[in-house]
This record gives sequence, C-alpha cells and structure tokens, in this order.
Amino acid sequence: MELKDINEILRDSQCIKTLTTTDEDGNPHTVLKSSLILWENKFLAYGELLDGSHTYRNMLRNYWGRKLVSIFLYHPSREICCQIKGRPYKFVHDGPLWDHILDSLWKWNPEAELSGVWMIKPLEIIAQDYDSRKKEEEKRVINQELWRRLRGLRS
Repeated sequence: MELKDINEILRDSQCIKTLTTTDEDGNPHTVLKSSLILWENKFLAYGELLDGSHTYRNMLRNYWGRKLVSIFLYHPSREICCQIKGRPYKFVHDGPLWDHILDSLWKWNPEAELSGVWMIKPLEIIAQDYDSRKKEEEKRVINQELWRRLRGLRS
C-alpha cells in the first residue's frame, strides 16, 4: 500500500482514523482523528483542537524526542485496514493547510476553535488485514504451510 492509496481511503467519510502517541513513560494514548488528511502527497495532517490535551502534549514530546507515532485507518465496507508509522514534522498556525483544516472543521462545528495543525511525515505503511498479515507471516516462518500439512492441520 502506498500514499496515493491512503489518500483515497482518507477522503472517504466511512474511514475510521486513529492516532496513537506515547507519554513520557511510554504509555500509549489513542484518539479518533477524523480531520486527518494527506497534504501535498507527502504529509499526514490533522487539526488539533485543544493545546492542553494529552494528544497535543504527547505530539510535542514525540516531536522533540524524535519518536514515532502511529496512525490506524480502517474502512469497514472496503475491508481495508493499515497502520502508518510516522514522525511528527511540524505544528502550523496559518497558511493553506491551516485554512483547509479550519474550513473542514467549521463545516462540522462552526463554533470550534483550532489550536493548530500537526503535520506527520509517514515513514512506513503496513497493511493490517488478515490476508496481508498471513502472507507476511508465511514469508517469515519458513515452510509454515508444509509444517501444518505434516501435523495434519491442513490437507
């Protein structure tokens, strides 16, 4: 799966988008991020509403510590799910990306305030559907299918 495939999924309103960050002790914190988009075909971006939230603090910590964050996308009707590992890149307060996210936000809630927009540089995209994971596991474990047949688990 590539970024161009991700863009099509992200634009679909049925897509469920989550972001997982870590706190100072390495504990994960996962939130729904429906504003997540692909920007300029190279960055993932989302609107941060509360600059005092756990997510904001974790993103800032992960940015300064050069730690990875994880984005999970799930599209139920297409049966597509994937994980994107990335690094926080920049927090913006104005410009075309800010305007784009703000316009989308105000369509959802005209009273909402936008703290800023986080940009994330994607580093790895991992398909998480069963068929993809099974193929990867079979590559990793040599002769797994043969082993199952010998044990009588498969014909």
